[in-house]
Amino acid sequence: MFKLSWPIFKKEMTDLFRDRKTWMTSILLPMLLYPAIMFLLGFIMQSTVEDAQSDIPMTIDDPSGIIEAHLSHEEAFRLLPPREDVEQAIRQGEIRFHVEVDPHFESQLADLESGSINIYYDPSNSKSEIAYAVLREKLAQKSTELLEKRLAALGLSGAAIEPLEIEVVSVAPKGQEVGSFLAFIIPLFLLISCVSGGLPASTDLVAGEKERGTLEALMTTPVGGGPVMAGKLLTVMVMSFLSTILTFLSLTFVFAVVPVLFPLYLPEGNIISTIFTPEFFLVSVIMLVLVSAMIAAVQLSISTVAKSFKEAQAYNTIVVFAVMLPVYLLMMTPAVEIPIYYFALPVLNVVAIFKEVFAGLIQPLHFFITIGSSLFFVVAAIVLFAFLFKKEQFILK
Repeated sequence: MFKLSWPIFKKEMTDLFRDRKTWMTSILLPMLLYPAIMFLLGFIMQSTVEDAQSDIPMTIDDPSGIIEAHLSHEEAFRLLPPREDVEQAIRQGEIRFHVEVDPHFESQLADLESGSINIYYDPSNSKSEIAYAVLREKLAQKSTELLEKRLAALGLSGAAIEPLEIEVVSVAPKGQEVGSFLAFIIPLFLLISCVSGGLPASTDLVAGEKERGTLEALMTTPVGGGPVMAGKLLTVMVMSFLSTILTFLSLTFVFAVVPVLFPLYLPEGNIISTIFTPEFFLVSVIMLVLVSAMIAAVQLSISTVAKSFKEAQAYNTIVVFAVMLPVYLLMMTPAVEIPIYYFALPVLNVVAIFKEVFAGLIQPLHFFITIGSSLFFVVAAIVLFAFLFKKEQFILK
């Protein structure tokens, strides 16, 4: 069978690599587009934070002058004249926040009461939210300073108001704290790349050839239908896997070399030694081979049933959104709380095992369930493709 399928596979691969669309969608897209998206995303996030923290227009109403004097030491704060409608000024982006100090603030402090301060800001505006975080830090400093003065006046130390000394000890495995972001973004891009990488080949090799009338001629050759089917399946599998591997390597390069672009999600900086281990690469390659084989068989089944090239493209586009659903379904689920039956469901099992891998929690039982269930769905998808490919009503134009 393989000896007869090899000429078909060789011919299809040669034709695909001569096609400009294949290079665009299966080779250049994963190598350039996805890393470019991540670079752009990281650059936008970093520049937004820096811009929001470096220049903070604000207004303040402070009859006591205590808080205003304290905030004036922060170079990023730019005090503007009072606004008649501060809420509208915040919503329109004229100011990031408004501080309103109680008229009795000074007497409240003198009476050892809490000084009242109202802060107006827009939590739906990312720059206002970031500016509020800077303000909160400055006010916390002032609060600590006032507290120390009160304690000194009473002859007490700081420990007098902190009867409990609490130390938090992280029990998360090494690398798990930085893995949650990667556990979402990498499987998402890999699955999209897996579908998009094999899509041009799957639509052209069956639906496209039916339109051109070349499939009927190919089926009448002495090679036979079985080797033809196997050659086309192997071709789409290779294109899906190749595109996915290129995406995997390019994303690994982005996150490993320039994690500084994602300070909010990768605070530890160097994540090569914590996440991208040999075990991680081995598990990833096995999972990507299986999911590439299953999706290739599904795409070819759709292409076989479709009556035209465009129809096959439209149906296969739905597959792109279908494989994205498991990623979003598990986005908020902790790795340790993934139900065991998730590892027996198609695509969802691959996303689940990736989530565990990124969390540094590789469970042998879950891994073998995923391998077993994935093999079952690969075989089922190939059997479905073979069944449809043997039907004359789907093959003949």
